[in-house]
Amino acid sequence: MNKNEETIEIYQSIDDELYAEWDKLYRQGAVYNLSPIWCKSWLKHFGKPENTKIITIWEENELKLLAPFYLRRSKLVLIGTKPDLYDEFKVLYKDKKFLEKLFKYLIKNKSQLNFRHLDAESEFSKELIKFVSGNSINQQSHVDETRLYITKESFNPLPSFKRDVNRNKRNLAKELGEEYVFKFKAQKSDELVNEFIKLHTQRWGGGMLSYNPSMEGFLKEILTDDTLTVLSRLYLSNSNETVALAIGYIDSNNKYTYSLTTYNTAYRKYSPGKVFLFDLINDVFDNGFECFDMGRGSEPYKNWLTDRQSILFSIKTNNNPKYYKVQRFINKVLDLVFY
Repeated sequence: MNKNEETIEIYQSIDDELYAEWDKLYRQGAVYNLSPIWCKSWLKHFGKPENTKIITIWEENELKLLAPFYLRRSKLVLIGTKPDLYDEFKVLYKDKKFLEKLFKYLIKNKSQLNFRHLDAESEFSKELIKFVSGNSINQQSHVDETRLYITKESFNPLPSFKRDVNRNKRNLAKELGEEYVFKFKAQKSDELVNEFIKLHTQRWGGGMLSYNPSMEGFLKEILTDDTLTVLSRLYLSNSNETVALAIGYIDSNNKYTYSLTTYNTAYRKYSPGKVFLFDLINDVFDNGFECFDMGRGSEPYKNWLTDRQSILFSIKTNNNPKYYKVQRFINKVLDLVFY
């Protein structure tokens, strides 16, 4: 294909050429779920080639924009949707002028969108809203949740949180004669990965890893890449028994994102989750990361550690105006019944 002039190309798989150019663009700074290895792994375990719609814009043989989309029930979503395994919706691009070209292409092809977990403050979200509104496109949007984060300068947990961490460490030593030992980058042995899956399944009463070969396979594959994932461990000093484990992502923005976590319920009395998280955050900043992203969700424990947050929202379009007339009628009825 000739990419000397500006061209738009659609890929249904990730070949070596695309992977290399994609990785170059990703390395300039992006969230982990826009990395080619993460998307390629997701497609391998959850996707189908016929539904893969990776939209790219090229100019003078250089990749200027890449939108890793996937077609689900006639709507474009981001790779990683259902199961939603990503924390923030974005695409890769060199300049925001290429976003307008992407949006025009989507409208020209009458693409219907179901974009989830957009950061309300991101440039992509603002440009998308401006384009949708300016072109009178039928759309429905709503707030999903929040995503809390911590910077090194802002990390100042409540004094009561610190006291509780120290109290639990003392109680563990006094009652069991053990000390907590934290390892930020534990060796990702098959034994430890399988232990994570076992503890996670026990802790959450099944959860996403229970009897789910696709999820298990995806997890094991991304854990093989040390530039993308970190497996952290809290264990006992004498017995070497694992108390807590967490998988985190490292992205090209020098940010750590807190993802899957679990702990051994036998040590619940000594608050392993709280101790683990406190030691993890400190080690993340000691290892030179600029941000600790706590991931989607506003669970109460996150507010003990930070009040910085991003608002996440979803936007859905539909080419059939009757759909929105029905939806507005349903919303009015619900308002009358419940409010």
